[in-house]
Amino acid sequence: MMKRILKIKIDIYDSLITVIYTKDVLKYNNKIIKDNKLELLEEDNNSNIFASFLHDPNSIGYYWLILPQTPSINDIVHEASHATIKILHDHGVNIDHENSEPFAYLNGYLVERIFNRK
Repeated sequence: MMKRILKIKIDIYDSLITVIYTKDVLKYNNKIIKDNKLELLEEDNNSNIFASFLHDPNSIGYYWLILPQTPSINDIVHEASHATIKILHDHGVNIDHENSEPFAYLNGYLVERIFNRK
């Protein structure tokens, strides 16, 4: 499987996101699930997966984003938003209309790193 991997460490939340850019998102999605013994959700086994966000519900701090080799900005923002919400939730940060800065800062950081691939 042809792939490129980017690791994004988020020190403030003691978290690591592994971003995988690949030609076959579904195949790599299933590989991550199998290799890390993650619970298979119905949406994770959908043959129409174009991008994916995975996490281990039993372990806080390790996350995966699986994207096509040339993801659209929509794919990046969409999957980064899933990651941002999950990371903030895992670390007890409540976000709402009166406390949206943690989401805005973290999501912006992730989108920029994923888009620039560094």
